[in-house]
Amino acid sequence: GIRLLMELYPDFVFVSLDTKNAHNEFDRDGCVAQYAAMIEDEDDPDYSPMLASLVPYIHACLSPEARVRAGSSDLDNRSSKGGAQGAPLSSAQYCVDVHPAVRRLDRAVAPEGGAARFFSDNGFVAGRPEDVWPAVRRFAADLRGRDLELRLSASECYSPSGNYGVRPPECPIGVVRDACGEPLPVCDGH
Repeated sequence: GIRLLMELYPDFVFVSLDTKNAHNEFDRDGCVAQYAAMIEDEDDPDYSPMLASLVPYIHACLSPEARVRAGSSDLDNRSSKGGAQGAPLSSAQYCVDVHPAVRRLDRAVAPEGGAARFFSDNGFVAGRPEDVWPAVRRFAADLRGRDLELRLSASECYSPSGNYGVRPPECPIGVVRDACGEPLPVCDGH
């Protein structure tokens, strides 16, 4: 994973990205529209016909009038934002809503060997600092366009060589730990 990439690309900066209240804040109508776009346009690079079977469930779960149950309890679904707390599809709904922004982030750093990879709302972007930081700013703008907020103050960055480039001061330098919780030697840029 990330530790191996740090060994292979010591001059890269690696940024763990945090989205504020990710599953609770995404726009439901935007999510349904994004699902529809992903199954309709065969020329779209995000075309995913296998998602078509989920669209009726996504629409049903995201409708404010929907009665969503988890076990024996009704979930509060009266909002136009976010997935129902605890609903099984909330993570998938968030992921589809931000998928175009994540793809744009990945394309911005890919030409020089970088990458952006996400699992739900946990994401990493890695690449040359001069590619990463402008791409992160664009990603933040893309999220704002979806009524979401990238929190650089809750994100962390790492660079084995200390090559942070023009790091935004609100993005702290993180501590990489091994499986036992011990800090690994990663340069703090000093």
